[in-house]
Amino acid sequence: MSNFIAMILDRTLLEEYAYEGEFYRIKKTGDGLLDRDEEEVTVLQTKCDIQESSRSNVHGFANATFGVYFPINKEEKIPIRRGDSFRGSIYGMLVEGEVTGVFPSQLGGCVAYIKEFDAA
Repeated sequence: MSNFIAMILDRTLLEEYAYEGEFYRIKKTGDGLLDRDEEEVTVLQTKCDIQESSRSNVHGFANATFGVYFPINKEEKIPIRRGDSFRGSIYGMLVEGEVTGVFPSQLGGCVAYIKEFDAA
């Protein structure tokens, strides 16, 4: 007699884009060192899926990279670019980082790779 455990996955309960995320960039204004101000400008607020794609821990410093998947309109220009910032959360866990790459798909989706700012 064997111990067989079956797991049933109800795919009707899964959401394609279950989270909310915001891509933004820092706009610097002012002409001098003392008069310089920084302002966050939202580039895209979107439904998304966030998945950790890699992590490393070197000499006590943790590093993590996430893939942020989101829908796009193929008829419009993608407003996100390398160097922009991202913030979102996965079940209350905050994910913040810098966009290192943006890759659209012909199927109407896009992935942005995010290097986390302060992974610990």
